[in-house]
Amino acid sequence: MSKKFTGVWVPKAIYLDQRLTPTDKLILADIASLCLESGEYFKSNETIANEVNVSIPSVSRSIKKLTQLKLITTHYDGRTRLIKMIRALIKLIKQTNQNDKGTNQNDKAALSKRLDSIHSSIHTREQIRNKVVLPFDSKEFKSAWSMWVDERKQKKIKKYTQRGEQGALKRLAAESNHNETIAIEMINNAIARGWQGIYPIKNDKRNNTQREPISKERALKWASSSQ
Repeated sequence: MSKKFTGVWVPKAIYLDQRLTPTDKLILADIASLCLESGEYFKSNETIANEVNVSIPSVSRSIKKLTQLKLITTHYDGRTRLIKMIRALIKLIKQTNQNDKGTNQNDKAALSKRLDSIHSSIHTREQIRNKVVLPFDSKEFKSAWSMWVDERKQKKIKKYTQRGEQGALKRLAAESNHNETIAIEMINNAIARGWQGIYPIKNDKRNNTQREPISKERALKWASSSQ
């Protein structure tokens, strides 16, 4: 059963932020209020516009501005846009709340506990999101990949971003046909040859190609022409 709407509380840190317009403050306060309850804000721009009594373009501008100010972050779960408070905003609200002598101590403690919970949740999700997943779990592969990353560092090649490193690992797995032995051999080959990237190992066609048998007639013809 949904809770009865009783209003929107505007935190002091948001109310006094001189960078924000009244519309920005009201939208951000609504985001903060719902995030404190459920951790995420799911309202569409149309819903926000109807509730705040402004145009949809005005809502879009406010959301974009709040994102650029690094107060919120947005992402999509299927077709639903979700908004979350950024840690800097949580910290600011918490700090302002603790410094406000007019606030009831129990209310302070409850809000502080909830903000800490959201902060911890955001930190955990960021750690999971920023972790590089290796295609193989063996010590041998981990060692080989670590050597490759160190080799790039020593050659002063631009450091991988998290997304770039994950992409390189995905390509390595695909080009090795998800064969760990081949993947490690590709890494070692790239290091030995001083390459800046890891490439598939090509078979030596000279060793794998069989010569076409020469017929007796062709042999006699070749012998007579060489005299």
